Amino acid sequence: MFVAGLARDFEFAFLSDRADVAGEARRNGWNLEDAARRLRYQFFNSVAVSHGLDRVAVAHTANDQAETLLAHLFRGTGPAGLAESIQWLGESFAFAGY
Repeated sequence: MFVAGLARDFEFAFLSDRADVAGEARRNGWNLEDAARRLRYQFFNSVAVSHGLDRVAVAHTANDQAETLLAHLFRGTGPAGLAESIQWLGESFAFAGY
């Protein structure tokens, strides 16, 4: 686990979890990428709540953002769908693109 090793080297806390992404996707009618993203942010939120944090910073590469936009467009979404990935996250997450 590369990231766990880096965290240990820099003396950062490291938390991880597992989830049934395919099962969640099937149950909710989401594609795998969307299910994984939603579960990832649910995990971030649960860690924030359990540690008394009011903000979590996450970063995405330009390719990640472009992929998400294209995926939404290809499934025929409108303006509300394009903004969906940010709306459901609420105010606890700050996005940084690079």
